[in-house]
Amino acid sequence: METTHVPDRHRSTAVDLPSLRQVTRGVWLLPVFGVLTLWATITHQPDPSTDFSSWARFVTTDEFLAKHLVGSILGLALNLVGVGALTWATLASGRHVRAATWGFSLTVLGSAGLLAGFGVAAFAQPAIGDLEIQQYTGASAVYDDVYGIPAIVTLVGGGLLFAIATVLLARAAAAIEGVPRWARIAYGASGPLIAFLGVAFGPFQTLGSLAAIAGGAGISTAVRRTATADRQGTQLTVTAAPPVDPDAAGAAVEEPVDAT
Repeated sequence: METTHVPDRHRSTAVDLPSLRQVTRGVWLLPVFGVLTLWATITHQPDPSTDFSSWARFVTTDEFLAKHLVGSILGLALNLVGVGALTWATLASGRHVRAATWGFSLTVLGSAGLLAGFGVAAFAQPAIGDLEIQQYTGASAVYDDVYGIPAIVTLVGGGLLFAIATVLLARAAAAIEGVPRWARIAYGASGPLIAFLGVAFGPFQTLGSLAAIAGGAGISTAVRRTATADRQGTQLTVTAAPPVDPDAAGAAVEEPVDAT
């Protein structure tokens, strides 16, 4: 009789479950963004509408250019990576998915508008300042042309989207176990303070930067703890059924039936 071979020992298979370990470092870019923004906004430029000459001297310094290139533009790019990591960590939990996806999408769109504004500030403002220092009479008119309605709508619109995104991401962060409420409140407030209110009143950006540092650190710490716990339980062992004796199985099948 033909028999089927059955293994004579238990089989064990190790299954690696998804881990938050890979995104832990990425989420830490959220407080890094706060630090860079704080450095970039700790000093505030003079109001060009009331003191154009002082403004011109301020925007033509190497420090002004460095703060916009590194603190604002690079900082915002790093924040996008951090937000992506936070979104991944939230989606992995299976909760607040809509808030996370909308938060990430609006962060990308809002950052596009803000980056356009930062680029104008980094490159156009020093050129306009040089015109004023060289006593070019039309320097203030050039400034008004650069910051016309399209530029203002782009900057303010981007800031508004960024602010809404931060609030949504703070809500989504509640899906991650251990994120303190104060961290979510601080992080949620950082976007409106930096990107919307701060555009009109500079000190709000400094306050928002501090909120981003505190809130981002609180969220990142919770993600790290979750990743550590996840790493400790990432293996699932699947054990096969006990071995079957082929001879005993065959004997059971061929045993005659008592006709009486």
